[in-house]
Amino acid sequence: MKRFGGVGLTPVVVLFSLKILDEMNGTAFSVLTPAIKSDFGLSITGVTSLFSAGAAVGFFGGLWIGWLADRRSRLAIALTGAALCAGFTLLTGLASSIALLAVARLGAGLGKTVNDPTHRSLLSDYYAPDDRGKVLSLYLSAATVAGILVPLLAGGLGYVFGWRNVFVIMAIPLVVCVVLAARLLREPIRGRFERIAAGGSGEVLDVEERPVPLREAWRTMRRIPTLRTLLHCVPFVTVSFAGLLTLLSIQYNERYGFNEAQLGFLISGASVANVFGLALIGKWVGQDPRRVYTSFRLAIPPLALGYLVMGFAPNVGINLVGVLIIMVFVAPLLIGPVLVVALVTPPALRASGFAIATFYELPAFFIIVGIGALADAAGFAVAFASMIVPLAIGAVIFHRGSKTVLADMAAMQQATLERSGQRMVEQQQEPAS
Repeated sequence: MKRFGGVGLTPVVVLFSLKILDEMNGTAFSVLTPAIKSDFGLSITGVTSLFSAGAAVGFFGGLWIGWLADRRSRLAIALTGAALCAGFTLLTGLASSIALLAVARLGAGLGKTVNDPTHRSLLSDYYAPDDRGKVLSLYLSAATVAGILVPLLAGGLGYVFGWRNVFVIMAIPLVVCVVLAARLLREPIRGRFERIAAGGSGEVLDVEERPVPLREAWRTMRRIPTLRTLLHCVPFVTVSFAGLLTLLSIQYNERYGFNEAQLGFLISGASVANVFGLALIGKWVGQDPRRVYTSFRLAIPPLALGYLVMGFAPNVGINLVGVLIIMVFVAPLLIGPVLVVALVTPPALRASGFAIATFYELPAFFIIVGIGALADAAGFAVAFASMIVPLAIGAVIFHRGSKTVLADMAAMQQATLERSGQRMVEQQQEPAS
């Protein structure tokens, strides 16, 4: 427990638990999509629209949450959001109409709305830069671990008891985890490790910078070359993995006749491959931020192959090969952008920075609706093949940041130390004024 800068594993394990319980909600919805689709008479376009609408609301709300988290206790905000998410998870199971289901899914998006800016910002201040690659890869694997456990549970329980009862049950452990997190965690000091990296010592290490307005945070993100490049690539990269499980579930249900339980085993098995990819990449990229870009570039050809295999496979066995390829090689796309924001964004606006980066994913979900419509009109082969185009565009844009990441990181650390020093002087002068 003394690893990771002396704070131990408690913060990442607790936040991992909250994250995994939130991911359970989305993963269960993906696994149970065929049953929900049948119950409400939805088309593939309707399902992907519902999925994208929930995500879109979360992105807009995330900007306000990020602004608030740079000024108030991130931990308190995270726990409040988790409690509300539990309520909307329960409502999903009780929904009696498409309208109520839509409200429930929009509300369940609070998990992502709150988690992205608060959890990632907290972890960036709990752990030193050299440890963030390993810590964030562990944290982000929560979605994959949920992909292993939840399909087995949700698929099996949904098959036996119906999809509604699955969501009712899932609300209970989320409430329990909120209570435990409130007892175990305390708010860390913003930017302490950045000031240490810049050579600071003494009292200045514990002096936080003044928070900045959201508009200024937005301008700062776009002014730093590495972050500007990242924001431009995010919409294209997100298309490569967001909504993948939903399309996968529908494909295997309609083409291969998989029921809820079989879909559960399918997604659980595929998610094991993703855990392996995240563990491997997290340990490797943490040693040098430039490796984020190398791993990203190397992942593109296998991912393109995986999408083609999934789309044109003549049987389920070959299709499964494509699924496994994608789940392993998508890891750099998941960890890369998050780690870049954690390492380069100034601590005073880090929560806002994560929210802004998440907001830039928004256009991807409109593209996903189009891919769903393409699957309705032309079939899964064309839909999966079309995902290669945004993947390639995003990779080209993202790679530009490899030339600036180290310089931008060092400049941010030095500026953080100077601003904290200035604020310490101001605080010392306040009683005399």
